[in-house]
Amino acid sequence: MTNLLPALAACATYQPPQGKVDDALVRRVISAAEKSGTPEAARLLTVVASRSDLATDRRVEAIDALRVWAKPPQRNRVNGVWQFHSASRDPVVARAALEAALPELLGSRLDEPLRFAVLQAATELGITSIGSMLVNWCYDTTCSPASRAKALGSLLASKPAAAVEVSAKLRDDPQPAVRMAARRVRATHLPAEQVVPELEAAVCSADLAERQAAVSLLAEMDAPECVEAVKTLTAKLDSGSLDPTIHLEVREAAQKRLGREVAAAPASGSSEDMVAAWSDTLEGGDVARGRDLFFTKGEVSCVRCHHAEGKGGDVGPKLDGIAATKQRPYLLESIVAPNATVAEAYRTTVFLTDEGVNVAGILVSENADTVKLKLADGTVKDVKVASIDERTSGPSSMPADLVGKLTRRELRDLIAWMASLTKPPKP
Repeated sequence: MTNLLPALAACATYQPPQGKVDDALVRRVISAAEKSGTPEAARLLTVVASRSDLATDRRVEAIDALRVWAKPPQRNRVNGVWQFHSASRDPVVARAALEAALPELLGSRLDEPLRFAVLQAATELGITSIGSMLVNWCYDTTCSPASRAKALGSLLASKPAAAVEVSAKLRDDPQPAVRMAARRVRATHLPAEQVVPELEAAVCSADLAERQAAVSLLAEMDAPECVEAVKTLTAKLDSGSLDPTIHLEVREAAQKRLGREVAAAPASGSSEDMVAAWSDTLEGGDVARGRDLFFTKGEVSCVRCHHAEGKGGDVGPKLDGIAATKQRPYLLESIVAPNATVAEAYRTTVFLTDEGVNVAGILVSENADTVKLKLADGTVKDVKVASIDERTSGPSSMPADLVGKLTRRELRDLIAWMASLTKPPKP
């Protein structure tokens, strides 16, 4: 099989008589070249990256294979199978191949993700000639703010002095993401007395992410000026005058810089106490991150029971339109104290059968002969009325320990997403 790798990698230059190269073939070419590990294989990866007829994702993947040349991934890029690499490889091979291809790559019109992949790989491989290109990217307002921020981070890794110089201009950039990237550079390379006033001003920014990032940077910096700034913010928190969207960041900063203990949220108690203990998650969350958490975080499996945006289960209430009638404290209460307010349609019914078996679920329907219960896994179980010895009403079907599987920041993001669901479900 190993003898076939060079031949497969050589398909980097293959052009079919008509149509485009099959994407599956391109992925195998990249994997074969990466596994081969020869100078020719590295060159063929740059061939893939240079081909404008291939998908951007594949071209980026070819560059990434060069970037991690010294320590290739332990799983095969195509099938995920574990692959053994006998020893680390010399990055000089990848550096030489990419440096030779840079004029052609950067001289062509590259999609933003591909251009950044090239510059990031060049930076990590130690190609110093791309410093001026990174500087230009940092200033290029036609590029996305996120990519400009990343370019500044790459510049910092390769040429710290140049990054500090660029940051002096970018700290006043119109884009919040770029401004904060500049402040991160300044926070790590300039005296605190010079940077802290900039961060204190950023705490009052109109941009949410910028406000939160400024507080987090103050928490990271170990200097007397930072301690005083955190004390000021903490005093506002205690007096109730602090912007609620940065409560969580300020609590974290006070814990780190002032040694202020953050009381652990109670595992149980009145709903008012539970909501109060998690009140710093009510405001300031990120809607996109919250949505992603709802649909993808397996530990909480929200989407298994709840339905939103046309997807999910129906064990629990549908969430589309919930924010039109429910405020954030209610949404928080439903997670941290799910038994405080339970809609009858979603209260658990528990049966003890004549065989001594407990069956619990949401009541779907019942008649003189049969009761239908929806179980936690979404299946429906028929229980014969004649077999029921006891019937009791149980708690909410919402897991009581759900909040223990979320960080405070995750909970805040989830609340933000739920609070954005103002439109009712589509018929």
